[in-house]
Amino acid sequence: MLLLEAGRDVPPGSEGAAILDTYPSRAAFDPNNHWPDLKVQTASHLHNRPDAAPYKTYEQARLIGGGSSINGQIANRGTPADYDEWEMLGARGWNWQNVLPYFCRLETDLDYAGPMHGRSGPIPIHRIPREQWPEFSHASARAFNELGFSDIGDMNGRFGDGYAALTLSNNGSHRVSAAMAYLSPETRSRPNLAILTRAQALSLLCDGRLITGVRISREGREKDLIGRQVIVSAGAIHSPALLMRSGIGPAADLRKREIEIMADLPGVGANLQEHPGVSLSAFIRPGLG
Repeated sequence: MLLLEAGRDVPPGSEGAAILDTYPSRAAFDPNNHWPDLKVQTASHLHNRPDAAPYKTYEQARLIGGGSSINGQIANRGTPADYDEWEMLGARGWNWQNVLPYFCRLETDLDYAGPMHGRSGPIPIHRIPREQWPEFSHASARAFNELGFSDIGDMNGRFGDGYAALTLSNNGSHRVSAAMAYLSPETRSRPNLAILTRAQALSLLCDGRLITGVRISREGREKDLIGRQVIVSAGAIHSPALLMRSGIGPAADLRKREIEIMADLPGVGANLQEHPGVSLSAFIRPGLG
């Protein structure tokens, strides 16, 4: 098995304080952890003036573990209705009852047990306990209570309206990224696993409609790698880009770019959405922090 990573490796024990920190900003905003020159349009624009919206830098992780190595470590699941709707819209097998066992398998929930939670997975799930909340958080909780909202406690098991401490993918002491959880020293020592870093996947190799390998760029040279099975796991931006460069995507878009069509799949590259979020910043009086 060959694992390709476009960025650098971060072997166990060499993550450094910025990645290990439960407060993610130092890792998240370090340009050494990002894809260089990745630009996106985030502003709305008229359909016939796509050039009117400026391109902005988009900070996406480029190192082993991907976003889990630099993100905010928030480990919220979608609601059951989300996944049931996916299946209703055609994603066969992606209903809530089918995905729940995988959520449980990946985690060790340090706070909650029962059928909604895992107890032996590689990713620890942790919530900051109330006794460690700053006074500002206690004041916010009191305000929510006065408005009729209650502390639901477990956002991954209770899906009604309310408030709760964030569900975090760390053990309370440090981050546990996907690389830290799944690429342990024991895993890395397997004779059937090789990790090739700083190797960017350019396109998939096709024999008719059969994927036979991947073309990569490494150290300024391109190389074809052949394999019996190819798994594309390049994130929400690079996965559809890789597929489309390989001729898998909306036929009209591929024709515009003179890419040979291997499979006309209109949904590839469409409907990309960033998760909604509101961040509030303010100076807090001494004693409230």
